[in-house]
Amino acid sequence: VSTQSTGLTSCFVSHCNVMKSTLALCLLAFAILVVSQPSKPQWPLQFDSPFGLNIVYLGVKNATSHFYYNWDQVQAQVVDYKEHCFPLTHWNAVFYPCKLYFNPKGIFFSQPTNNIDCCTFVAGVGSVPPNFLAGFTYQDNQTALDYSGTSHQCNHWYGDGDFGYWTDAKTGDDVQFQDGPTGVHWNFGNFNVAPQSPSLFDLPPGNCSKPCSFLEKPTTHKAKARLAKSQNLASMLDLVEDPFFRLALKRIRGAPQHKKTNKKTNNNKIVLSN
Repeated sequence: VSTQSTGLTSCFVSHCNVMKSTLALCLLAFAILVVSQPSKPQWPLQFDSPFGLNIVYLGVKNATSHFYYNWDQVQAQVVDYKEHCFPLTHWNAVFYPCKLYFNPKGIFFSQPTNNIDCCTFVAGVGSVPPNFLAGFTYQDNQTALDYSGTSHQCNHWYGDGDFGYWTDAKTGDDVQFQDGPTGVHWNFGNFNVAPQSPSLFDLPPGNCSKPCSFLEKPTTHKAKARLAKSQNLASMLDLVEDPFFRLALKRIRGAPQHKKTNKKTNNNKIVLSN
């Protein structure tokens, strides 16, 4: 009996040691995993930055654009597309410059060169908060190009809906933002972390409270027939929105350092097929 008891005790002790070793290895692996997860950078409360708009399937490459942000004073942002607007269900928007105004009351669209002074694009969807990566998870380390074409080693972040974001692995600077399903992405320039006058975010002249007419459903037989004829184009363009509009909308639905200035060298090109 004594021999059997000693054997059982020895077996039990050996089993416990194996379990302790396994637990220790698991804890070590978990600690390594936690340490390897980079911290999520946050935006400054006020800044502005140039960026390049890229729409691959339309041939728009690095089109000059600018982003303005003031969170602590007015909780607003302005996206200024200086050459080509982002694609809309409004079929010819991409041929003209445009601006998007984000504030607590909604998102507003302005394109005077296309006879649209100001209108409500989406009501009740405001600016993206400084913790813009709150709904993203770290994926891996990749290279990405900024506005000037400079390559960066980046932390690659993924968000539901195929959003992608690339931040510099060393500095945390924004490098690239991609709206996955649409082929639209931004390549950021240098952040100018400086006060942004609240007047920059004032809505332009016009009846901004009126919904944008190009978002209204057709009511006449002729308008409905025209929409049906272009259904393929319309169904595609319905998915193609400004990336930050989609990010702000996703946040609502889901309740979710300085650089040197570089000169842009890429040429802009736009090709649309009939």
